[in-house]
Amino acid sequence: MMLQKKELINQYKNRRQTGGVFAIRNTVLDKWYIEATADLKAAENRFAAFGSSTYGKIARDHLAQKGAGFVFEVLEELTIGANQTNEEFKADLALLKSIWLEKMAEHTLY
Repeated sequence: MMLQKKELINQYKNRRQTGGVFAIRNTVLDKWYIEATADLKAAENRFAAFGSSTYGKIARDHLAQKGAGFVFEVLEELTIGANQTNEEFKADLALLKSIWLEKMAEHTLY
């Protein structure tokens, strides 16, 4: 049993991390919140559990709309490179976010 636990921990530590850029879209006001994260699944789970209330810029609208009208959308995924450091990965994510902010410039952003 202990070997299986160690093996699972090792698999977790050696997994290829998938981050990316996501949007939380307020469908009522047609406003977009764009963010980059090193762990897309965690961001999606956080949204599923708490809605958009955990994102400061959106919190007021989330409260006013009682949480209704917000959707989570993955805009682009990025997997960490085999020889890439966490700092390099975060820099790539920041660049990807700035590209998406530029792409979304015609939309109303938070």
